[in-house]
Amino acid sequence: MMKLITSHRGYHKNDESITENTMSAFKAAEELGVDAIELDVQLTSDNKWVINHGFKYFTRLIMETSSKEMVELAKQNKVELNFLEEILEAFPEMIFNIECKSKTFESGKRLATLLFQLDRLHNCSISSFTPDVLRGARSSSKEIRLAYIANVFFRHSKWIKLHEEINLFSINPFFGCTTNRLIKQARERELEVHFWSVNSQKDITKCLRKDIQSIITDYPNTALELRESLN
Repeated sequence: MMKLITSHRGYHKNDESITENTMSAFKAAEELGVDAIELDVQLTSDNKWVINHGFKYFTRLIMETSSKEMVELAKQNKVELNFLEEILEAFPEMIFNIECKSKTFESGKRLATLLFQLDRLHNCSISSFTPDVLRGARSSSKEIRLAYIANVFFRHSKWIKLHEEINLFSINPFFGCTTNRLIKQARERELEVHFWSVNSQKDITKCLRKDIQSIITDYPNTALELRESLN
């Protein structure tokens, strides 16, 4: 099975004129020919899903800032800002790995509800480091694809127990701390495995040879070229 190449926050590392997590970055990724795009979302104070990685937007906490105020901040600073709904409308066929940066049960529930309303359960997944986010999403939809993001401090028993509780779609571990045992345990449970963030040519080549389904990378151009050379 061909490994999917997922562009981390869109295609931006090779072009300083493009800002991550923006329409421009996603268009560039689509034009490059990536299989999927990873992006970060969080709720504003008026419950709009803004695309941004950090919890602050300039000097303002996003959770305490309205969507209107964020738009004004973007205009004042002459930067690009986008919201999830407009991105999903602009890329109806693209597979999106949506990382929910908001950390509550309710935020997960809201995000899954939105994806259901927009008819995007078939090609979008919700990923999070926070189990309660995934629990909230599952409470809203039995079909939504859920991914638990694992960092260097995670325990195998934690994601296995979470999978038994809410039926995960994938486990998304940092590639540098992933063992063959983890991959084997996931595949035995019919879970997909998506590595992040795989950036060097050496690491990309190594990961493309493993029994995983996707690599999330800041350099999708390199990953696409290496995948082609390995096939």
